[in-house]
Amino acid sequence: MTEKDIMSIEDFEFAISWWITYDKEADDKADCIRAYRALAAERDRLAEQQRWIPCSEKLPTGKDDEGIPCLVRVSGEHPLLSTMVLSWNCYHRVWDDLDMDDISPYHEKVTHWMPLPAPPTQTTEGEQ
Repeated sequence: MTEKDIMSIEDFEFAISWWITYDKEADDKADCIRAYRALAAERDRLAEQQRWIPCSEKLPTGKDDEGIPCLVRVSGEHPLLSTMVLSWNCYHRVWDDLDMDDISPYHEKVTHWMPLPAPPTQTTEGEQ
């Protein structure tokens, strides 16, 4: 299934409202609309978490004493070297190396960032 196969929220709501208008069992359909809206909101939330965020739009936020590791895009580098992990230093508000003791030489070249995913959980024996 591709994104083109998925009906937009507006088209879905129109179809459901038509269905409700011409069918007597509207309660089930209203529940369906609520469930679809909840799923759409969750889809949008997850899409927001997985997008490249322009530094001009927003920077990571956190406590002053913490560094926030992020995946970053750097301009002016070879395409294979333009994606790296740097830490956002919340106190100094600069991109830092991961041990937080140096400003990264790429600090002024970072154009976009995204949060790193949560680390994997420990698996039990036999799981992969």
